[in-house]
Amino acid sequence: MINEVDKLLQKEFYIKNLDKNTESQILHTLNLIKFNVYSRKIDFDLETAQDLIDEIVKGCTKHYSNFLLLTEFILNANLDNHTLKELSNINYFSFNRVKHIIEFTIEKSITDEEISDEQKHLNCIDILKNRIRTDKTTFIEDTYADLLLAQELLDLQRFDEIYPLLRKYKDQLHKIEVLEMRIFMKAFIQVGEFRNGDPLAPAVQYMAIKKCRKHHFTKLEQLLFQHQQTMRNWVLPSYL
Repeated sequence: MINEVDKLLQKEFYIKNLDKNTESQILHTLNLIKFNVYSRKIDFDLETAQDLIDEIVKGCTKHYSNFLLLTEFILNANLDNHTLKELSNINYFSFNRVKHIIEFTIEKSITDEEISDEQKHLNCIDILKNRIRTDKTTFIEDTYADLLLAQELLDLQRFDEIYPLLRKYKDQLHKIEVLEMRIFMKAFIQVGEFRNGDPLAPAVQYMAIKKCRKHHFTKLEQLLFQHQQTMRNWVLPSYL
């Protein structure tokens, strides 16, 4: 589909009728979509994608960026701290919405020699909890931040805090339009529900991993498998 869009934009009708600003905005959005799709492929290579990454960074300084696509880009493009700080200084609506994501990514990039793993997780938790919210903050923005927060709590083995954080989403999963995020949220809710006495939670967790395999969400499957091992070691009884 991406290849088809590329071909469409090269047609004479679009070349003649799109003004430069509109064309540039469309290309920037398309580049973000490309990165989002390509980065989920099992053979994705950041070095090969460097030209695309550079184009996106350049486009970010003058174009609107979709929150979800921009967040995925910031978290997965392996940008250096200098670039991240430059992006953080952009005074533009779409970037004001992701400043906590940029701060979170910078904190995660700190090497183990500089700070302990535990302190890094604690700092990340503070960044996410203290993020700026306004009356324009959307459901998906809160969902994404809370999912990142749940991962940090899981890594610190603070399991009892996960369910109170995520239970508000239990009856709103249908509102999470991105299937990958919906699966991830449901799997994390099960961690908390097991701690609250639901014996079926491990089985549901396994079904989430199976669904990732079905839809070829390779990275999410690996991440959930790692989290399941953490649950097995710290949460689940030995017979499971």
